[in-house]
Parts: sequence; structure tokens; C-alpha cells
Amino acid sequence: MKTPRFELAPTTRFADRASDYAQFRPSYPREAIDAALGRARSASYVPKDGPRHEEMLRDLEALWVRHRNTEGFVTLGYRTLVWVATPWPSS
Repeated sequence: MKTPRFELAPTTRFADRASDYAQFRPSYPREAIDAALGRARSASYVPKDGPRHEEMLRDLEALWVRHRNTEGFVTLGYRTLVWVATPWPSS
């Protein structure tokens, strides 16, 4: 007999699938990182010029250099919490 969905713990329900994600998560080429930088530059809260802008670009470049693999790809890991809910039965 299967456990009803509303009795499953939402924070552990998918825990057995984390290794699948780690094994198959995508890597991103330098072009994707450049595109992300382009998007960051267009955000209102990102410094557009000046010393803080230059510092941000240097830091992002250093992160890419430190974390790229031999092919120049960077893997971006994410942590996501998924909450599963079952609708309350209507009367």
C-alpha cells in the first residue's frame, strides 16, 4: 500500500533523487557566463561603472577562472526546496 501524498515529508520526499541531479546537471560554457554577466549589467542594482563595477567584473572573472573545468565550463549548483501539497477534499 502506498503512503498517501499528504503524509510524505515534503523536505525529504525527493532526497533520493539528489544524486541523479548532481550526476546529470548541466555545465555552462564561457558564452553562457558572458550572457549572465550581460544580464547582470542590465539589472538596476548592479554597478554600471566606476570602481565597484570594475571590482565586480574582476571578481566574476576570478570565479570563472577558479571554477571552470578543463573545457572552460562552469557547473552552477542550485539548492531548491520543493513543497508538495494535496488539495483539501471539498465537502
